[in-house]
Amino acid sequence: MTETDPPLPSVASSAPAVTEYESVKRASKKSERSTLQFLIHPVDTSVEEGESVKFSCSMADSESSPSFTWFFQGKPVVNGDVYRIDQPAEGQSFLEIVDVYMEDAGVYTVRASNASSTAEASAILTVKESVGVSEKEQKTSSIV
Repeated sequence: MTETDPPLPSVASSAPAVTEYESVKRASKKSERSTLQFLIHPVDTSVEEGESVKFSCSMADSESSPSFTWFFQGKPVVNGDVYRIDQPAEGQSFLEIVDVYMEDAGVYTVRASNASSTAEASAILTVKESVGVSEKEQKTSSIV
């Protein structure tokens, strides 16, 4: 370009300039969204032997849907006759024990994980010995 040539028109970008601060702020918001958080977590429960129990959890919205794994005393729970695991909707999971025995007492943990995060929550199941019908009748008749 020579001194006699007219100045070139400036080309304005339609996208606003992003400052380094704004870029970091956006990245921070993105990572906050991708961190898994429980909205509903399993709670400590006490039941009598022979009853059923259901633990449930629900996750806050995240960028990717989590997968769930349930554990009993640190060992993975397998969906089947003893344990029923259900995931009725995205971000929800349930663990049900239909016929609880004394050996089912202990710590149950659910682990939710996606590509960017993992979260765990635990609950204690207490199983009380079932009072038989004859024992109930004896207690009732001794009161009368």
